[in-house]
Amino acid sequence: MMKHFRYFWLLLFPVFFVACADDPDPDEPIAADRTVLAYMAGNNNLSQYLSSDIDAMCQGMQGIGGHLIIYFASTDGNPKLYEVGSDGSRQLIKTYEGQNSMDPATLREVVNEVFEMYPANSYGLVLSSHGEGWLPAPSTLKSRMQLEQRHPNALLTKWFGQDGSTYMNITDLASSLPTGRKLDFLLFDACFMSSIEALYDLRNNAKTIIASPTEVMANGFPYEEIVPLMFATTLDVTKIAQVFVDSYRGVQYPSASVAVVNTAELEALASTVKDLMAAHPEPQSLDLSTLQAFELKTAHTYFDLDNYMERLSGGKDLYYQAFQEQLNQVVEYVNYTSEIYSAFGPSPGMFPLNRCCGISVFIPQSVPGYTSQYVNTAWAQAIGYQ
Repeated sequence: MMKHFRYFWLLLFPVFFVACADDPDPDEPIAADRTVLAYMAGNNNLSQYLSSDIDAMCQGMQGIGGHLIIYFASTDGNPKLYEVGSDGSRQLIKTYEGQNSMDPATLREVVNEVFEMYPANSYGLVLSSHGEGWLPAPSTLKSRMQLEQRHPNALLTKWFGQDGSTYMNITDLASSLPTGRKLDFLLFDACFMSSIEALYDLRNNAKTIIASPTEVMANGFPYEEIVPLMFATTLDVTKIAQVFVDSYRGVQYPSASVAVVNTAELEALASTVKDLMAAHPEPQSLDLSTLQAFELKTAHTYFDLDNYMERLSGGKDLYYQAFQEQLNQVVEYVNYTSEIYSAFGPSPGMFPLNRCCGISVFIPQSVPGYTSQYVNTAWAQAIGYQ
């Protein structure tokens, strides 16, 4: 399956020590007061890909001062915690005996421990693993495969997250992370995580969320290029997103999409959606096949949010105008290739992405089996769905 999550951030030392030269040493590592944690949940079929991503992170850290901390749960044994130095080397900090990376208590422990060990003025988190947006965690991988008809010979793509046969629901993820938007950015290297239902659950954890509304290829983000951007004195998250999509242009499978989401504006977005849906109740006769979907499942679970709101309202009234204006406040950046790869359905492969606002939405009538879980999401409650 394709990758869907990764996490990092650094804390840096002052460039000046006691009475040194007035000008900084040109060979001194570039420093930003930031700690980045990369939480790599790879005790699954992505283990080898995540290991390669860690190598790329080490390459990207060369000449960069600060603290990039990597938690890696692989198929090779107990999870390990590493610090990556400015020379690109990694030093083992700790081995966690018998830990499951998808236990919310584990994530909470690791995040709190790292941020206490490496305090900074700025924090970032990369979450890398499998991912499926807000959808409830399956009891077994087989049941998820049967429900969504993922083709057994499809290329690997990611979702969040998997450790053996254990998964983590987004509500548990949100409750395990620091609140008060302590994280300056949360980057998901996992599939489908720019889902409005998942984003809304995480609105109090990070100022900015970088995520894809579609599947993410198993190779994930180009960390050798984006790690230096993570530690820039002036953080430019849109550049991180742009480099990600651009890295997939011109390759064998040119498939990537990304959005940069301002979480402080999500509650206002829910208000505009609530008003629009109250004025335009969803017709059961709505032809979902005419909406932009973000995968090739037989019954789609991810649709373009803007396309859905446009179709409900007719795309002309003040309700839709208010929604669009607020959506522009939420999505600070969006980028995507013209086609996207999907591992789902009877014939996995590329499909055209004709429009993409950067955020997906679940439409209950598409998969009735998920509706009972959907009505209990914070997003469904915020928009008054019954």
